[in-house]
Amino acid sequence: MAALNPQAVPNVGTLLGNVLQHPGRLVSTLWTNRGSAWENISPGGIFGWLWLPVMIPAVVLLGESQLSRVWDLYEPGFQSVALYALIPVGTVAILLAFLRSRRTATTVLTGVVAVGLTCNAIVWAGTSVPRVTRHWSVPGPAVTALNRVRAMIGSDAEVIASQGIAGDFAARASVYPYLEGAGLTVPVQEPRIWVILTASAGIELVTPTQTDGDILALLKDPDARLKLDQGGVWAFEATPRPGAQWFSFAPPDNDAPAWLLPGAAGRPVRSGPLATWHAAGTGARGFVESGAMWDVDPGKYVAGFRIAATGRTKLQVRDATTHSVLAHPDVTTDGRIENVTVPFTIGGGATNPIELKVLAQNPRSVVDVYDVNVQPAA
Repeated sequence: MAALNPQAVPNVGTLLGNVLQHPGRLVSTLWTNRGSAWENISPGGIFGWLWLPVMIPAVVLLGESQLSRVWDLYEPGFQSVALYALIPVGTVAILLAFLRSRRTATTVLTGVVAVGLTCNAIVWAGTSVPRVTRHWSVPGPAVTALNRVRAMIGSDAEVIASQGIAGDFAARASVYPYLEGAGLTVPVQEPRIWVILTASAGIELVTPTQTDGDILALLKDPDARLKLDQGGVWAFEATPRPGAQWFSFAPPDNDAPAWLLPGAAGRPVRSGPLATWHAAGTGARGFVESGAMWDVDPGKYVAGFRIAATGRTKLQVRDATTHSVLAHPDVTTDGRIENVTVPFTIGGGATNPIELKVLAQNPRSVVDVYDVNVQPAA
């Protein structure tokens, strides 16, 4: 078993020192993580942590997770499991105290609040059920690629790996699962950082489109070098800049490379400069690009397609749950590469998975798709 890297084990002294030196970061981090703090508190009873016997341990446990910028620490999970036992106890104790009141109005109000908190907990339980996947195994070509990558990585290298394959690197002192996609930030603990990404091997929390977007970001990053592209596995070696304390993926721009998402009538073209890589039509009628998906909340959005098209070509924006088409304009660019935007609106009150597709409508259509994206409308 590898020994722990001492830099990876912060203590109370370093935490207090950093808070005193950078109080603004404390406020900024707590504000950024306010949503996850609510998700940790609300299911067990919104005010249960205010009961004095559990207040101190609850605040300490909540602060420990919410002062982190690492996704798998501040999001609800095993690291906050004690909260899920303490807060309900506090909630019940406070409700029982009010039930002892001899005033009928107080007793009735307490009962209404108790019913509301119960419904709140049931809703959280229903919405927090993890997604179920049918794919549990890592394909053979990916296994071969991972064996090659392990032989390439030095014993002292830091590793960031997709969750489904992270176990292959678990014996290292510094290893982080890729759980968040663009914006993931990890501490720099070694002179070399290897990033191993695969969109569909094992069980993944990050969507394939997010993974593909980060592969594109790393290909564009001058500090990262592509070391292997095989069997759906992409391995990069990154060199942190001198003095860097954190390693972050490029800020999310929601771009998805079409050459990683060819449809039944498309093929990847990856020759020449990166900016020219694309999905090219095969000469058949069908989707040249298919499978770029984003989860979006209700609101107004713009789908972007960087495309060169001659002949009948249709852009599609679909609701991936109902398979309904939200927008489907015809387009031609006379063979020139252009950025084409398609506005669309998501109604209702729930998050919707949106899929972008590009359809060559007949064999005479010549279609090249470079990248696609979804952005909130200005």
